Amino acid sequence: MWENVKLFENSENTYTIIAGGYECPTCKSDDDRIYASVMIIDPITRKDLLLDMSEDEKRRFISFFAEGIRNLTNDNEFYNKFWGLIKN
Repeated sequence: MWENVKLFENSENTYTIIAGGYECPTCKSDDDRIYASVMIIDPITRKDLLLDMSEDEKRRFISFFAEGIRNLTNDNEFYNKFWGLIKN
């Protein structure tokens, strides 16, 4: 969960992001490798914004996260930071 995150350079809006995922490095195809879910929470109302967004707004957010998922790597930097947070 990330709170008060500014997602887009041309906007001052901030969001709370809740994300979950599953990576399968032993899967046979990329279609089976990554599952991810994202909730975009309004920091004031605490509601999931994707439920009430226009289709154009939804596409903008979905494209943002889809691009991030496509550019994932098996770089250990993320895992080291993640497990460092979990273990502390």
